[in-house]
Amino acid sequence: MFPNNMEFMAGEHRQDLRQEAEQMRLIKAAGLQQSDSWVVVRKVTSWLGSQLMRWGAKLHGYGPAPSPEVVSTKVTNVG
Repeated sequence: MFPNNMEFMAGEHRQDLRQEAEQMRLIKAAGLQQSDSWVVVRKVTSWLGSQLMRWGAKLHGYGPAPSPEVVSTKVTNVG
């Protein structure tokens, strides 16, 4: 009974190794296709960062925000 169990486990191990190799192949293939997209990603993140900096500078120019008023949440019975 033990040798059959070893064959089963060896088969499972081979299947796991095949799946891992296939995943690595797909990752490498996707990486080769994404090389051009990194230029676009860098441009978009640069643009977004500059927009956020401008927005932050504009907000900084408005000064501190007024303190919010605290409204009582106490419920009173009417009647």
